[in-house]
Amino acid sequence: MIGQLTFSTKRNAFKFGLASFLIIGIGLLLVYNIAPPKQDMIATGFLLDLVVTIPVIYYLLIIRPLKRRLINLLLIFSICSGLAYLILPQHQRQYILELRKLTVLVELGLVVYAVIKLRKIKAFYKEIQRQMPDPAYNLRQSMLAVLGNIIPIRVLSSEIIILKYGLFFWKKRQEFEPSAKTFTTYKDSSYPAIWGVLSFIIVIETFAMHLALNQWSTTAAWIMTFLSIYSLLFFIADFIAVIKRPVTIYKEQLILRTGIRWRIVTKKENILSVERVKNDIEADAFKGAVLKSSSNLLLKFQQPVTIERLYRASIETDQVLLSLDNPEQFIDELKNREG
Repeated sequence: MIGQLTFSTKRNAFKFGLASFLIIGIGLLLVYNIAPPKQDMIATGFLLDLVVTIPVIYYLLIIRPLKRRLINLLLIFSICSGLAYLILPQHQRQYILELRKLTVLVELGLVVYAVIKLRKIKAFYKEIQRQMPDPAYNLRQSMLAVLGNIIPIRVLSSEIIILKYGLFFWKKRQEFEPSAKTFTTYKDSSYPAIWGVLSFIIVIETFAMHLALNQWSTTAAWIMTFLSIYSLLFFIADFIAVIKRPVTIYKEQLILRTGIRWRIVTKKENILSVERVKNDIEADAFKGAVLKSSSNLLLKFQQPVTIERLYRASIETDQVLLSLDNPEQFIDELKNREG
């Protein structure tokens, strides 16, 4: 049942993404390649596609069949309105501003609601921080618990975490007591070198793409540049989080994770076995190494564990592949504490 639901979710999300891409792509081609006498009519039709057709498709493919909350439609409408304002001709923007007035009261209400709930979010956060220090995931869990487990809140909480690590990477904060044992996951995998090369490529491609698109559309060039900069910010956040969030043994808890990508919290006594493996091992396990080719440890659990993921739904597994820079020390530490 869960597998069928996951497949249905992915299939519908793909259909929605494809339909949106076609609508936006075809609309842009028509609007900016049609003679001026007909451009206004085409632009009006494109505007309706953006603020009506795409949200309706989202409702039919995502909200209704998957039983999502109707409030999620507001987020899609806001995104489509903002996109329309950026890409449509100047004279169409007044229509968009008028449309946005229809939702501003609802959005203002949501903001007021969130502000009112800040005290509860803070209290919930402090409580779970005392139980398990993990600012990133505890903030997300607090927001979902107080504001509701809905797409806008999940997206907002995830973006806050990205901004935290991407923009404030210089801040140092110790999560656990000095007695906790930590194990890094990135040094032996050559991830820093690979990250540096990819980051350089992103910067170069962003600059080149901006120059190329700017000859066709200044707006499109800046949209693409903004998306590329945000991608780089996400890339920086991932790298910093991998460094600052090592695998940790804290009291009787084992915290397995790779940056902010995923996290498992379980008891040490739940470990059935831990063994050294080669990176080309084929196992029916969750692949959690910083690079899939760098796996060197296979952990098996007596009872399935929950894998929390930042942008995807949680899943369960009884086996995890990961990479540690000191696997023997990790194994010895587990054995010593068991003894």
